[in-house]
Amino acid sequence: ARVLQANKGGLMLQVDAVVGFLPVSQLNPDHYPRVPGGDKNRILEHLRQFVGSDLKVRVFDVNSDEEKLILSEKAVWEDEQKNILDSYKIGDIVEGEISALTPFGAFMKFGDGLEGLIHISEIVWQRIDHPKDILKIGDQVKAQIIDLNRSKIYLSLKRLVEDPWKSVKDRYRVGETVEGTIHKVEPFGLMVKLDEEIHGLAHISDLSDKSMGDQRTFLDQFKVGETRRFEIISMEPAEHRLGLRLEGVVGGGKRVARRVAKADEPAPEEEKAVPESGAAEENT
Repeated sequence: ARVLQANKGGLMLQVDAVVGFLPVSQLNPDHYPRVPGGDKNRILEHLRQFVGSDLKVRVFDVNSDEEKLILSEKAVWEDEQKNILDSYKIGDIVEGEISALTPFGAFMKFGDGLEGLIHISEIVWQRIDHPKDILKIGDQVKAQIIDLNRSKIYLSLKRLVEDPWKSVKDRYRVGETVEGTIHKVEPFGLMVKLDEEIHGLAHISDLSDKSMGDQRTFLDQFKVGETRRFEIISMEPAEHRLGLRLEGVVGGGKRVARRVAKADEPAPEEEKAVPESGAAEENT
């Protein structure tokens, strides 16, 4: 079908004697607009490059009220990829190239035109703020297939290395005082790096014995990159959790509702965000 024009929602195509609409969400992965911030003007600019070209599409739905066909290029692509996907199974290790980074994960191209998602929680065992902290576009990596869902492929990098939390009790113990580097200041406390593999949480209620007043002002005294001494007050290796208390604090300061973050737990709203150089929505 010939592409007649582009708009911010997709493409208009000539299918025999009628005009059909191909939504952005139904483009195949190679044609999908990977635009920083999901900027609609840049998405439109990307789509305009297809005007005048021919695409292989399938009728996805019929809008009888508007006498319009809804088309899908992705459905054709999925059928073409089925035989290729059938040659893979969960647990297989594949090698490929990082093709895009998003706040919720990284995309990796491998095999014969396949692309899979490495969720941010599957990149490393530690909690990270963004995949770009670890990866960059063009990196050659090995990953394990952890799920296959039609054309969607889910991959993991961290499962190819030993989980450092399995041996955390050999390295640290509850009641021990250790040095830690403040990795991130959150409204609920401090994310603290004890070493490159083990991170812990010092909840805001474990940072002072005194009433702290305004929490934001109180937390301003702690700086990312600063080294402080903390007492280990809890360890849950299976849950990847380690609780810390600032040295000298006995407890009993202003208590607030605890939300104990896992060391590898993604930050809130990550999956609602859009790619840095990736798709305007998650799409594999």
